[in-house]
Amino acid sequence: MPRVTRRRRGSPSEPRRHRIAIAITRAAKGPVVINNLNDWSDAIGAASSTLRMWCFAANLHPRDVVAFTRALGALHHAPLRCADPVDLLGFAEKRSLDRFLKSSGPLTKVSKPISVTDFCAQQTFVDQGVILDDVLRLMVD
Repeated sequence: MPRVTRRRRGSPSEPRRHRIAIAITRAAKGPVVINNLNDWSDAIGAASSTLRMWCFAANLHPRDVVAFTRALGALHHAPLRCADPVDLLGFAEKRSLDRFLKSSGPLTKVSKPISVTDFCAQQTFVDQGVILDDVLRLMVD
């Protein structure tokens, strides 16, 4: 008999969204630039397969969450290091940086400093509003 799998739809439950929000904020506030899932797992001390499962449980793609965390970390550290957030993203070549900025939304227009709150409201990586609310609350703490 074939195995029946259920797809989760709608908003993730509170423990799932809180767990992924904690993982995002710990990595974004950490000193290391998050380039991929392995960097993220090293930064917070969780297995990459665990983070992947947490992302899928929250109805998010891990690649999008890594990109969101990378941009959030750059915005968080920019005022502390007196640097432009784009310089803190850690891209080696301009073509990759341009592609990332094009997909990020608000980071393309960094003529004036953008706050973490504004970025979360305008970004295109994570579309779960409840997770964004948790991330914003944890970033302020």
